[in-house]
Amino acid sequence: MPDFAHPSRFDTPVFVTGLPRSGTSLVAGCLTTCGLWTGTIVPANPFNPKGYFEHAVIREQIVKPILAGSRVDPLGVAPLPPEDFAPWPSFAPPGAAALDLHGILARILKAEGYDGTRPWLYKDTKLTLLWRSFHRAFPAARWVVVRRPRADFIRSCRATPFMARHSDDPAFWEGFAAAYEARLAQLIEATGATEIDSAPLARGDFTGVTALARSLGLRPDRAALTAFVAPEHWHFGAAAPPKANPPPA
Repeated sequence: MPDFAHPSRFDTPVFVTGLPRSGTSLVAGCLTTCGLWTGTIVPANPFNPKGYFEHAVIREQIVKPILAGSRVDPLGVAPLPPEDFAPWPSFAPPGAAALDLHGILARILKAEGYDGTRPWLYKDTKLTLLWRSFHRAFPAARWVVVRRPRADFIRSCRATPFMARHSDDPAFWEGFAAAYEARLAQLIEATGATEIDSAPLARGDFTGVTALARSLGLRPDRAALTAFVAPEHWHFGAAAPPKANPPPA
């Protein structure tokens, strides 16, 4: 594994997950504003104008290939893997010499310039499906589960083309939400994850995210958080975002 200035910071990442369209990008963006390292992230588009805050290489070369290699949806919608899904180390990404998620992520971050001087964050709703593998590789990680009211989640999925293409039926998304939430309950029990409600956060209530940031040794700046959280972008009870066809998450 590459040497880092503070190896313990590499070993204690912050993993942010939850249902898609639940505000995980909002929470991850706030934590990044507070000082967490994210590396090269998936760029913003009309459906996440502030950015996705997902490390592009980890998402495209690790997370999606693990799911696709297990013959489930690499986008994490349908079909889903079983609740006890824990493919690592039975799966290796292309070119990997060793089946070692911890070491592979260390090399990816080192290549991006991460030096271990501050905590790092990886956000991806598909971690809900892969949490056992990431928990095994990083048992000391801090997990954050983002919550959003079910009705708002369903409305957002139906209004977002890269989600709505799977189904426009509210019953489909009800079942999907129940399946994700069953996995999230197991994740929370196993990891002691922090839960954050994204709806108050989108309205400017920073209580949960600032408490989390301080527990990570960060110094949240209310002015910076206020500048980042633009309520008109998050559509928590607001009008649906513009119809377009951005790349799938």
